[in-house]
Amino acid sequence: MGWKTFNVAGVYAKEHPGETMTRLDKIAKYVSHGSTFILDREPSNEFDFNAIAVRQVFKSGASIRLGYVPNNKKRGKMIADKLAPLMDAGWEPNVKFGMKFIDESTGRCTGLQLRYEEN
Repeated sequence: MGWKTFNVAGVYAKEHPGETMTRLDKIAKYVSHGSTFILDREPSNEFDFNAIAVRQVFKSGASIRLGYVPNNKKRGKMIADKLAPLMDAGWEPNVKFGMKFIDESTGRCTGLQLRYEEN
């Protein structure tokens, strides 16, 4: 049916007070075409029972949570609400790198876009 894109949510926070780099700045250098990603359902997430974590999987088998599939009712980005029931029914999405958004004036990463293949 085609590919859909989304911007990864929840990657902009600083890990520790006083830090100048966000989590996104730190992880963006490891994300590129050829990276492996999975979507990981979190039905017990305290903020959203349809939460879907975005994880990057490394060759070693280790993984890191990059953020979440967006589910922001205020912005009309209800992607997790659509995908969660499909994943709960056994669908395993094919996820690929889309692009990084870089602020040309600072060189810092300001966003990360992934794409998934609709079934």
